[in-house]
Amino acid sequence: APTLLNTEGAGQSVTGTAHDRAGNAADATFSGVNIDLTPPTLTGAPTTDPNENGWYNGDVNVHWTADDALSGVDLATVPANTVVTGEGSNLGTPVMHVSDKAGNTAAASYAGIHIDRTAPKTTASVPTDPSLLKNGWYTGPVQVSLLGSDALSGVAATKYSLDGGPAADYDGSFQFNLGGVHTIAFWSVDNAGNVEDKTAHGNTITLKIDNIDPTITGARGNGD
Repeated sequence: APTLLNTEGAGQSVTGTAHDRAGNAADATFSGVNIDLTPPTLTGAPTTDPNENGWYNGDVNVHWTADDALSGVDLATVPANTVVTGEGSNLGTPVMHVSDKAGNTAAASYAGIHIDRTAPKTTASVPTDPSLLKNGWYTGPVQVSLLGSDALSGVAATKYSLDGGPAADYDGSFQFNLGGVHTIAFWSVDNAGNVEDKTAHGNTITLKIDNIDPTITGARGNGD
């Protein structure tokens, strides 16, 4: 009767025996049977690591690796690198497929990629109380507050500089009391490494402070 081979393995064989009515016997062996019932494996991984905060700020290439322990991978079916674009906190690839040489197929996708391409935005606020501000001039210290916002990866740091000087970290509102006319530039950096362009968005405030009383002198006239 037919013999069923249903186990995995390479180079399997089966032998059959026939008898005639006189009691003679003959054997025949069929060999070279290769059976692979297990699908291959397919895994994806980004070709570059995210930053220390787990974020990217550009396209991410995902490379696919396939393996098959028995018949071997059909290399023609191994997916090429997949480029993940867009923005989001949980981006991924489409479902990809691979086959082995026996025709078994496997499917896989890769998810959990964080991409933020948009720089944060920072706003500044200063008092506008008429008792402190007259004709565009402040008569004493000015409380300066900065607020950075980022809709995706979040703000990592907010910075400012005075009159084009070195950057300083902003860690809360501060009093500015230098007399004269001064310009404060401000910007933020998000957790994906995007840096706000402080020049493109007009991220500056100009403070004019005059805390010195005017002088007045009198002189005796000549009677005219």
